[in-house]
Parts: sequence; C-alpha cells; structure tokens
Amino acid sequence: MKFKRKFIAFFLTAFMLASSIIPTIPSNFATPTANIENIYNIKIDNILNELYKYFNTQIINTQRLMINLTTIEDSEILQKYFLDQNVTKYLYYSPFLLKFTNASIPPKENFLPTTEFIKLSLTLKDTKEVVGQITIERSPPVIDYEPTIELSYYIGSAYQGKGYATEALLKINEILSKSKIKFAKARLNEKNIACKKLLEKLDAKQDKIYEQHNCIIERSKSNPDVLLITDLGIEYLNGKEKSKITIDSKKGTLKKWRYKEKFTDDFVDYIDKNLSKKNKFLYTCKIRYYTLNLTKN
Repeated sequence: MKFKRKFIAFFLTAFMLASSIIPTIPSNFATPTANIENIYNIKIDNILNELYKYFNTQIINTQRLMINLTTIEDSEILQKYFLDQNVTKYLYYSPFLLKFTNASIPPKENFLPTTEFIKLSLTLKDTKEVVGQITIERSPPVIDYEPTIELSYYIGSAYQGKGYATEALLKINEILSKSKIKFAKARLNEKNIACKKLLEKLDAKQDKIYEQHNCIIERSKSNPDVLLITDLGIEYLNGKEKSKITIDSKKGTLKKWRYKEKFTDDFVDYIDKNLSKKNKFLYTCKIRYYTLNLTKN
C-alpha cells in the first residue's frame, strides 16, 4: 500500500513538472498561412494608401478625359446613374438584374473614395460632364501572394459605347504597372458582353474557375406579383464542369420578392416567359473572373 501511494505521488509530481515545462499555446495563436495572409493584407493596404495619396495630389489626363478622386459634387451625379437600369443591371455582386429606386439607391457616401476603395470619377474635358466611375480595391492574390487589386467600373447610359471606359482603364493600368501592384482582377456577369470585350482589349485573361449562382424561381400561389426565390448558393466550377443542381433541390434560403419593383424590365420579361411554360424553373448566373498581368505593361 505504501509503495502504491509513493508511486502515485511520484507520478503526479512528474506530471506537474512536465506541464510547467511545456509552453501553453495562446488562444490567438496564428498559423503560418494566417501570418502570410496578414502580411499580404498589410502590404496591400500600404500600397492602396500610396495610390490614394497619388490620386489625391493630381488630376490624370487622357485624350478626352480627366480622372480624379470622386468629389461630393460628383457623387450626386453618379448616384443618379443608379436609377438607370442599363447601368445597374450587370452589377456582379447580384445574380439578378436589379433596378434601383429613389428609396433603394445607395447613399452618396458610397460613391466617395477611401483608402480601401479608391473611387475615381471620369469627366469629359470639353463639357465637364461626369460620365462614370472606376473603383480600385484589395483582392485576394493570384499567385504567391503577389500584390493584387480588383478593378470595377460603370458608365452612364448616354456615354456608353464611346470608348471612355477603355480609355480610362488603359491609363489606370499604366499607373498601376508603375506601382507595386502585380495583378489586376475583374469580375463580370457572363451576359455582360460589352465588359467582356473591353477586358479582352486590355489583354486580361479569363480564369478557368468561375462562380455559378443557382436559384429556383416560382410564382406565389396567393399573389402573382410575388416571386418565391430559393437561393441554392454559389458553386465554384472549373472550365467545362457542369452543375448537378436541379429544380428538385430542397436545400436553400427562401425569399419573397415583388419582382416587378426589384428587377429590370428585361429580367421581368425573362421570368414571365419562363413561368408561362412551367410552375418554377432553375435560374443560373455565371460570374467570370479575369486577370491582367500588370508586369507585362
């Protein structure tokens, strides 16, 4: 019995001693990958800060345009462009073709620049009309944590098809290529043919991976002006890979929409046409990624 007690006491002492030697892992311990991502984010933030200072000290000129950080006066004009369905229908962050009203339009502050979202107004030299806006923001890296940004833009309907976006983006890419930015990314709704042609002019390459948004759309039985839309989430597909989601899929988030108030006229016609043939249908929207290697410029 005495031997057993001594053995237990010895074992407990050894365990306590070993515990005091082994270091405790802190709760906020970061993995090597997390540390690399943090370093990358800090690096990108510093570069964006420098770019913001650059655009804040001068107006960039092209043949027909002046490019400058968006002002409060500019934001009032740009805000009104969001009431135009031809401007907003291909916004990449929505799988639907949305229209805005005076009640749903983004506030003016959303159009103003910050060091995280550098927003640049495009103004005609001759008439001083603000025709559109370009945004530069942080993006996940393309390869090896090389500094990467994302570019997006929109142009007012009256000024579309005149090459203003191409002219402005060529100049912006020239400036970015002289900075520490290595790659520029862009995302677009696959139906946005004009933007696709512009990116090809800039020598941007389409990535194999793309997003596919999947929704089941059906009309409410109690109210024909209301749609029941089941969001089945986003798939990331590769090349010619096909989605396996069907109209019978049951998992998803259900929302009710007064679709004639929320969607563009073209999209309303598209929905009505599909629902005239069947009670519900599977709607998919592909978002394509493009990458521009700025080191080649």
